[in-house]
Amino acid sequence: MGSGVNVEMSARELLEILAGAKTVAEFEKDYAMQPHSNPFRQMLTAGRLISKTTVERISEKDNDVVTIKFGPPDPAVAPFRVP
Repeated sequence: MGSGVNVEMSARELLEILAGAKTVAEFEKDYAMQPHSNPFRQMLTAGRLISKTTVERISEKDNDVVTIKFGPPDPAVAPFRVP
């Protein structure tokens, strides 16, 4: 997967999730993660929105890699914090 504010994953797997062919529970199970460790849930909880997405073609494999970059916490969606 990924760490920090970037998540890397299979392009095919992302499409399966978006199409509803794979559930979030199946995704979490595939990576042996608990719901609280799902990086997408963590970014949403922190108020970090997707800022950039890239697709890296990998010719020797049957699958490409999607890198999803998250920006800093967005005040419109992030939990309120006292400055």
